[in-house]
Amino acid sequence: MSYYDGDGDYIIYEDANGSHESDDVESGEYSYPEDEDDLEFVHHDDDDDEDEDGEEDGSQGEQLDEDQDEDQDDEEVEGEIGNVYHESRSGDRADRISFLQDIVSRLADQRSGESGDGDVAEGEEADSERAFGRSLPDLLQELGRSEGFFGVSRGNSRYLKLIENVLQAEDDPYIAMESLRELSEQLLMLNPLIADRIIPSGKLMDALIHVLSSPLLQAELELQLIACRCLYNYYEMNPEMIEVSVNRDIIEILRGKLNEISYIDLAEQVLECLEFISRVHGSKILRSGTLLSCLQYLDFFTVHAQKKSLSIVANSCARAKESDFEVVSEIFPILKSIFLNSTNPVILKPVLITLYSISGSLNKKSLSKLFDFELVKRLLSLLSSSEIERESVLKVLDISSLLVSTNVELSKQILLDCELNKVIQNVFQSYKKSASSTFSETLIYVPKELLLSVTTFLLLLLPTEDSQILTADEVKVFTFDGNEDKFLELVNELIPCLVEIYSNTVDTKIRYTVLVALARVFTSIPHGYDIPSSSVINIISSGLINGSNAQQDHMKTETSAVLVALLSLISIMMSNNPDLYLPKLRKEGIPDALTSLNSHYSYELSKKDSIDKQESSSDEAEKSGYHIRPENSDSHPVFGSDSDIEDEDDDEEKDSYRMEYDDMNIPEFVKPRKIRINIYDHLTPYYLIKHVSMFSATLLELFSSNQEEVSSELSEINAVVTKMKELDVQSDSEQYWMDFWTAVKSSLFDDMSNISGFELISTGLIDSMANIFETDSTKQSFSKRTFLKVFEEKLPEFVKLLQNALSRTETFAILDAGASSNDSPSASLIKQMKIRLVHEPADDEVGKDTVPETLQDVVIAVHCVASLKTLDEFLKHKIVQSEFLTSIIPSMSRANQQANPTNVAKELENIQFDFSLNDHLLDQSSTIYSIIFKEAMKEGLPTTSIWTNVPTFKFKKSVKRRESHQLHVLYPDTAFEGADLKPVNGILTVLQCCQHKSLPASIYVNPKISAKLSRQLEEPLIVACGVLPSWVLDITRKYGFLFPFETRMNFLQNTSYGYGRLIQYWREKLADQHHSNPTENPLHQLGRLTRHKLRVSRDSLFLSGIKILKKYGSSPNVLEIEYKDEEGTGLGPTLEFYSLMSKEFARKSLKMWKTNSDTSDDEEEYVTGALFPGPLLGTTEENNEKTLKLFENLGTLVARSMLDNRILDFRFNAVFFELMHKCCKNDRLDLEDFETCIHLVGQFDVQLGKSLAFLYDNRHDDSIKNLDLYFMLPGYDIELLEGGSKILVESFNVEEYLIRVFDQFLGKGVDMQLAAFRNGFSKSFPYSSLLILTPTELSDLFGAVAEDWSVQTLYSSIHADHGYSMDSPIITDLIDILSNFSTQQKRLFLQFITGSPKLPLGGFKNLKPKFTVVLKHPDGNISADHCLPSVMTCANYLKLPKYSDKLVLKDRIAQAMTEGSGAFLLS
Repeated sequence: MSYYDGDGDYIIYEDANGSHESDDVESGEYSYPEDEDDLEFVHHDDDDDEDEDGEEDGSQGEQLDEDQDEDQDDEEVEGEIGNVYHESRSGDRADRISFLQDIVSRLADQRSGESGDGDVAEGEEADSERAFGRSLPDLLQELGRSEGFFGVSRGNSRYLKLIENVLQAEDDPYIAMESLRELSEQLLMLNPLIADRIIPSGKLMDALIHVLSSPLLQAELELQLIACRCLYNYYEMNPEMIEVSVNRDIIEILRGKLNEISYIDLAEQVLECLEFISRVHGSKILRSGTLLSCLQYLDFFTVHAQKKSLSIVANSCARAKESDFEVVSEIFPILKSIFLNSTNPVILKPVLITLYSISGSLNKKSLSKLFDFELVKRLLSLLSSSEIERESVLKVLDISSLLVSTNVELSKQILLDCELNKVIQNVFQSYKKSASSTFSETLIYVPKELLLSVTTFLLLLLPTEDSQILTADEVKVFTFDGNEDKFLELVNELIPCLVEIYSNTVDTKIRYTVLVALARVFTSIPHGYDIPSSSVINIISSGLINGSNAQQDHMKTETSAVLVALLSLISIMMSNNPDLYLPKLRKEGIPDALTSLNSHYSYELSKKDSIDKQESSSDEAEKSGYHIRPENSDSHPVFGSDSDIEDEDDDEEKDSYRMEYDDMNIPEFVKPRKIRINIYDHLTPYYLIKHVSMFSATLLELFSSNQEEVSSELSEINAVVTKMKELDVQSDSEQYWMDFWTAVKSSLFDDMSNISGFELISTGLIDSMANIFETDSTKQSFSKRTFLKVFEEKLPEFVKLLQNALSRTETFAILDAGASSNDSPSASLIKQMKIRLVHEPADDEVGKDTVPETLQDVVIAVHCVASLKTLDEFLKHKIVQSEFLTSIIPSMSRANQQANPTNVAKELENIQFDFSLNDHLLDQSSTIYSIIFKEAMKEGLPTTSIWTNVPTFKFKKSVKRRESHQLHVLYPDTAFEGADLKPVNGILTVLQCCQHKSLPASIYVNPKISAKLSRQLEEPLIVACGVLPSWVLDITRKYGFLFPFETRMNFLQNTSYGYGRLIQYWREKLADQHHSNPTENPLHQLGRLTRHKLRVSRDSLFLSGIKILKKYGSSPNVLEIEYKDEEGTGLGPTLEFYSLMSKEFARKSLKMWKTNSDTSDDEEEYVTGALFPGPLLGTTEENNEKTLKLFENLGTLVARSMLDNRILDFRFNAVFFELMHKCCKNDRLDLEDFETCIHLVGQFDVQLGKSLAFLYDNRHDDSIKNLDLYFMLPGYDIELLEGGSKILVESFNVEEYLIRVFDQFLGKGVDMQLAAFRNGFSKSFPYSSLLILTPTELSDLFGAVAEDWSVQTLYSSIHADHGYSMDSPIITDLIDILSNFSTQQKRLFLQFITGSPKLPLGGFKNLKPKFTVVLKHPDGNISADHCLPSVMTCANYLKLPKYSDKLVLKDRIAQAMTEGSGAFLLS
């Protein structure tokens, strides 16, 4: 733990190894001891990755005596439960300390010897130096001077002799080869510091060059191979040797080895060496002509060697220049052939990088000679591959964009012959969360850089727009003579795609690019053609209205760019077909928005012109020759400029490959130049202000010259709004409401014209409707119910109108953390901020100053996510440290005070420091950032000020308070209340009342607000510190239907699972982005979650599981399960535990669930239908208590499965969660609402629902008494009222009977079970967090969802590797077998592969790790047909022998998944 920064200020670093004991373990930085009363300790290596079960021996632990808990039942839970200690690095630390102590000791001994020969210091100073030792810099300096410190001296005679043997290789090649072999092995074990002392680098390099170049040794192929291998090891050990060897012409020497291959192993080793050289001196390899030598025998090499060869080409071309065109032209035909014919991703990746480098290095004329339509078509086909990485997709799009930017013929061919819309859909396919996800829902999860690349490609593909005000690329004009219909068909596909991209992002540059692409589309459409444009007009109206309402200080930035694009698009559309578009634009309120914009921007323009005139006059007054105006922000492009990026050094004498080495390491590949297409450099703030003003004035003039009377169209609606204000909202007459809503419907959906979103808002209709729904207090909610009946067939259109109105009206702001724009959002989590700590003595501290003066007023740098508890520990640590130094150094003692660090430490154990800011006492669980952020918001300061200001925190002692070990809730229920959602409150209320089961959920999703929420969640510091904007919390809980399921799950995981899991979520997210280089993950220093490993016995699994839930249900740690006497450990056994617990909770003997009257499962041991609580049947309080305890433990199990991302195998009835939601919101079900209650009962018992419906429909029929029905609960021996077994149900009391039945099944009969479940669930995190999900979604989440096992899904979800490919016949047979499995076989197979009989929500696509099939080699002489498949459940890894036919494959899989279940053993 470090406490000082470079400025001498204190600095606190979070300790990732848990060296501080604390109860707060959720961040992975701390761990606390547990009471282990009956536990078996298991050694556990707490790596980030899950352990692979079946691949390593099970951990052995020491069996501890089992103690009796005070509250433990008489019936002891059998089995064993294990716990695990958090990984400690104390051993590594001890080794480092020991090593340093050894260094210091040896230096001390050496100096003692030296001092014996020289002068010896006398007196107290010498004694003091010997006592305290020398300073660290002196020791390090001494270390560097010490001869023989490492036990060796420079120019070791042994190595000199070996090198001499190599130099005399012509005399004795065998001795030279053995000498080289020994040198090669030694180089692997040395580091540059030691090697520099014992090996004369120049001589060794000369010897290696001599062997490789000597004509007399060319026939000694084995010697050449060993020399090459030694050279490679030398490079690897000390990359500086690359420079030395290149200066000795090593490139030409190695090139000669490839021109004529006599020994394939030697050639492949030469490629290894050249690949290493290419990382540093690629340009020299390129210009030496070596690349052709590397490629000419490519087909004879192994795949690994082919990859090395192509990597050499990629590295060498990474910094190519136009002058290298001839060299590139020589190798390009070979590269093209490889790219067109190869399907291996390993081979394609370096070729693609090479094509990218070439594209970024040559001019467009040269590129047109190399790239043709066939090559570009192959490039675009890669976008459909599931194997291609995101970085490769971006490269393909960048190359394609560059090629089409000026090539007219290539653009036309792609537009007409490449099924462009299908290509775009394929690009986004991998981001589809489920098979049912719409395109709009998919776009929310597409990375911004990919969206920008796709839209830029489409923009550059199309002819340039009229006047070309929006872009600065080269003019490109062409028509589609003879192919107009084909182009219009493409346009009809592209426009909805572009509109969806615009609606589902909040990134301004992407939106601008989409609008420019749309402008080019409308420019290309022949005059007079009518295409679907309503969606385009909607985004225009929404964008203009939001832009006109933007804050004044945003008018000069990206908002102005979007406004220019929108206005230009309007102008192009009006010039194309004014009669069609002008009325539509007018209905959307465009003239009003134009008036507002013209007013704002005309003022801005006049002000700017006035300033320019003053500066111009000042310039003329200057008599000196040349006056340079100071640079200002108005001259910089709003989207940034590539000219701001420092140009590459093109000096021939400077090799642009040279780079700084980090710890003597060089990168694995050379990063190519970024392809940059400058099309927005002209968009300066002044340019934008000028054109917004110009466009708005011109368009206003156009609208004013075409005035139309539209008031008549709205008169009927205005009359309806007036009538609404006089409406009797409390009327309970169904016919009254039906007539009213029919009138509203006819006014809205006239056959002649439909109302627009703008008109819907401006007339006040929405607010009036919302007022009716909110004030309707009738029990039956007649206003809402009749509204749905009347509007049912028009609901889709009405909802679409409401969504349009919502998108154009909302003004929700996105908060950023205020960090530098150059930092990624995740990097903000590890930023530090400076604060000032000032000690404030407490009343009882007078005269007892235990806080050292150095801490009474100090500035420290602390991680922004650190809590005040961390500051508390820091202060205690420094106080104890100060007292310790005082006790050993008398001169540091304070006057009249005897230092006693032991007493001080004991005293600090019983106190804590309270912190305050601006005299407000702060909660110790609050983070530093959240405290400062909230204070800045109160004072109206920008978020950037948070990082520059240094706030003052006061601290004082207080008595230590008891702390909870439970998961810290980032957002308590109180945070979800009181948000101001104006001006969209009314729209949201009406939208909520429009929900109908007949409509798909996707119709209620608002893309714009969903995109805003997703963007807000990309600010992890805002989320982690509990300072999300209030609109986010309120709208997600009350109006969750506005967001797709995946977005709501993302919100739930970010806000409800605690800080530690939030950090883990971002670690995993960044790991996916930087899978090739995990060190790029900036969050590694924030620690990781602690894992508890618990060992149970299969014989008493349920009882042991209950005990685990009681003891660890509220633990913030990740729980992992393993089984006694089984080697398997990790994810697989844990998933099986959850599935087995799910099964055990469904036992009929537990009497928790209602058994349906319409099923014949009386003989079944488990409830086979959907689970719904049965009414409490216990005759005693004790019996009921057991049932309630089971429901409490069930709630805990469900919550733990969500926290730890485990799969459950329940089939909960959705009504269970519907009642849970009502219970959580204190919304009691109206038992007199017979239709609703009968519908709910029918969902968990169809037959009973039909019976109750019959009674209700015939409630006035006297013949009901002939049914001989009494006041008894159907299916149970329970009287609904006293003496109910003798009271006959008749027409006069049938409604009372129904109400009492409803009360047992939906009210008091299940209230206690629901409350117990909720209490158990809330031990982990609040059940109220689940209100964001619908009851049906929760039921699906916990195991009720149907699974997709189609052939298409399996092909896209299975990864074949290590001996198999997706084209292997056995993979085809496997997929065919799996797709035809029965339901039970599917469950068995999944249990065998993953440990759980269910797939996660989303199916195979969301299975992590991905389902992988690899070749299994039989042991010994056993044939493949006699081997069974084996698995690694932690990796979802199926090891499959190569069986002789499909029938054997099917039999062996069936045998393995049947016999292999029930235990985790070594495979």
